[in-house]
Amino acid sequence: MDFVNDFLKTYNDHLDEKVGIICQTIVHRIVFEQSKPQADREGMFTQKSLNILIQMTQNKSLMSKYSQDFEKLFMPIFEFMVDPSKITFEDSILTIIKNFIKRT
Repeated sequence: MDFVNDFLKTYNDHLDEKVGIICQTIVHRIVFEQSKPQADREGMFTQKSLNILIQMTQNKSLMSKYSQDFEKLFMPIFEFMVDPSKITFEDSILTIIKNFIKRT
């Protein structure tokens, strides 16, 4: 995750106009993976994608600018918490929610 942190710090200014698209793409891919039958899901991809979202929500600069946008963009993954017994990544979602609480 150091790579993601370093990337966000280094390219923070260049990410501004693309950060919403990046988050939206990651969220859509997670939702797509979860719509597959259990045997076809790529758990590692989902977890790595969530780790990127966690790092983005831990970034003070991004959260100060985009927390409201992130909240809307992340809504599809937050909806998985309605029945967390169907997923294996509820801890990651809770970490993202915790980051929202800490940063806003």
